Amino acid sequence: MLFGGQTGSTHLAQDFLAGHPEIAWVGEGQNECTLELARRARTHGVASRIRAIGTKTQFVDEDCFRQFLAVVPQTRIVHITRRNAIAWGLSDMRKGKLRKQGLLQCTRASPHANCSAAQQAPLHVDVVKLKQLVASKVREERRRAQHIASALGGHALLSVAYEDMLEDEAAYVSRVLRFVGVASTLNASGASRRYVKLSRPRLRDNFMNWPEVVRAFCHGPYERHLGLEAGESCPAVTRSGLRNTLEEEPR
Repeated sequence: MLFGGQTGSTHLAQDFLAGHPEIAWVGEGQNECTLELARRARTHGVASRIRAIGTKTQFVDEDCFRQFLAVVPQTRIVHITRRNAIAWGLSDMRKGKLRKQGLLQCTRASPHANCSAAQQAPLHVDVVKLKQLVASKVREERRRAQHIASALGGHALLSVAYEDMLEDEAAYVSRVLRFVGVASTLNASGASRRYVKLSRPRLRDNFMNWPEVVRAFCHGPYERHLGLEAGESCPAVTRSGLRNTLEEEPR
């Protein structure tokens, strides 16, 4: 499973895949460790009921990825991304804020007294930093997709998005399980889930300074990600302001 941060991969892995009776989940790899995890699982063997060995990583070094596919030629690749770049940047900022507050445990279904207030609380964001983070996320994801395409060969690939999970989680998880080749049985009830969603459904509800966010992303490559509602429109800008905004699209 290849992913960028804050795409719901941990929720999918820990709440569904790790507990699946036909999957041996061997953890998350960091760079070369991903290859080692696959070797270790094959070396030690697995129970006869196991039909798939699973791991996940954000890091896609093209040469290492080719080695991985050579070691495990029957690999099936699940690539998880996000379609809304602004929401992606927001999620990264929210996690960073929780880390600074010492509340990183609130990314889990935590009984901690401060979590109910911290989870899904609207943020007042630095829009300059948000735009930089969004551009960085998009560049990283483009590189990841290019490396996957270059090394893929004839291996099976399933591309899914975080937004698919939000729309219909049961269908999303079942689709992944069928692709992997195991029974599409969901095994995480609401009561047993260990990870929670930290953002509100409507993007605007996550920002205390929403008008400032709108001005920052209007007339640029991510304007449509704002999800402006009927009757809303982007404010007019000067010719120089429009040129500066359009030049921010990552290459």
